[in-house]
Amino acid sequence: MAKDHYIPQFYLRNFEIPGRTGWVYSYCRGMKPLPKAIRSIACEEDYYDSKTVAESLPIDNFDRLLRLTEESTSPVITELLKAPSFSLTEKQFTDLRWFISLMAFRTPLSRESLAVFTREWTDKEFKAFAADKKGFDSLGGGASEDPALRESARQALLNGDLILNLKRGGETEDFLMARQLEQASTFADILAYKKWHLIESDCSRVFMTSDHPVVLLPSPHHTRSMRVGNVDGWFILPLSPKRALLLANDRLGDKVIPIKREKMIEYQWYITTRCHLSIFSHLRSMEFQKTLDQTAEGEILQTIFPNNWLTD
Repeated sequence: MAKDHYIPQFYLRNFEIPGRTGWVYSYCRGMKPLPKAIRSIACEEDYYDSKTVAESLPIDNFDRLLRLTEESTSPVITELLKAPSFSLTEKQFTDLRWFISLMAFRTPLSRESLAVFTREWTDKEFKAFAADKKGFDSLGGGASEDPALRESARQALLNGDLILNLKRGGETEDFLMARQLEQASTFADILAYKKWHLIESDCSRVFMTSDHPVVLLPSPHHTRSMRVGNVDGWFILPLSPKRALLLANDRLGDKVIPIKREKMIEYQWYITTRCHLSIFSHLRSMEFQKTLDQTAEGEILQTIFPNNWLTD
């Protein structure tokens, strides 16, 4: 079985522990941060392999697409780590836009979110069908079927007593993987209209990254009661402990934007609380661990950053 990395290894190397090539600190909930080899993290066995042969998702299509985008984007990101401003050729921008779109939707968190949505949507559709008693009864298996049993099943669907589960594995994983590609394609179009900036820490605070590295942020126009979506929200992608990409809906400047301590604390909070299971850094920080531990496994805090998070 192949070990598929859902976070590219070349990207994680930008967060290596000083003096330990190929290693980063890995943070998981309820555990002490440990140095781990990059080759052993952010990966699953046969994660991108098609389980069935289907015209809509040929075997190895996803894996091949990821390799191509990584190969074309790696030198672009290396260039951005030292560039004085965000300035790319049309091809570089297209490659980077697709790379980020795939980074946003290739992760286990994306697949699990799609599975939850599919279950909820299916449950809603079945409840709507059960509400139509005549239509539901028309599916009866003939005069021998027990009407009372059929009505009991209908009521169970309506009341939520009968829960429909999505069987994972096989065709289900292929279906979800195809939806991940569809979402990435739509997201790439959205990113084309964002204003792209390079930002850089102007203090001792650093960027870390995670197993879901493209992080949705509320814009300055959002309030605590407002929902944040891909179109109206901003995004941050850490590139190294010092630099990150900020994708906004407003032009903030043409050169690298320095980020002060207060804003860096906020960005660190979003990066950590928007992860799935793990964050990765070049340094060991119990503050990172504390922030991660405030969320449960699989949970993402969708709240706006609390101003009183750190007062020191």
